[in-house]
Amino acid sequence: MHYSSVFKTSLAFVVVAMFSLSARAAETKAKGPSLDQLPAAVQETVKKNLGEGEIVAIKQEMEDGQLQYEVEMTVEGKMVELSMDAQGNVVESETEVDLEDAPAEVQEAVKKSAGEARIVRVMKEVKGEAICYAAKIKQGEKTTEFKYDAKGKKIEEDDDEDEDHGGNGKADDDDDEEDGEEDDD
Repeated sequence: MHYSSVFKTSLAFVVVAMFSLSARAAETKAKGPSLDQLPAAVQETVKKNLGEGEIVAIKQEMEDGQLQYEVEMTVEGKMVELSMDAQGNVVESETEVDLEDAPAEVQEAVKKSAGEARIVRVMKEVKGEAICYAAKIKQGEKTTEFKYDAKGKKIEEDDDEDEDHGGNGKADDDDDEEDGEEDDD
């Protein structure tokens, strides 16, 4: 009888511990340092932009000799990346947008570049006063990212990109799996 009581108590402890750990794992789903490890000003900026969203990853990087904090998050089903200095100032942002929300010139240029290929994602990138749009386009196994200025002029083309902006699964449900693969060509 004593063993049964000890067993039940131990089992209850294990169940509570597992529940607690799984809840903590869900809370710290993001990769990298946790939000509470960042400077207070950075935390404030992230919380202001996050709303009901979810943090995907947090990175600390040296950029031009300055420590910057990069936070990837999903907000209202869209991917958002913010790069901030230690004072919480947004140095650069990338926000997923619907193609129809981009300027008409950018829409036209993206559609022209895509042709029959699938437009996977469009990101609005802001750094200082400069605004550009990055369109990820997929044709078969080939993925290409095109960048355009706000007037629709192509400024960059990158075939078979390795970097993924995370995606929200809305535009391309199988995107995350395929982007991590290397091309044998």
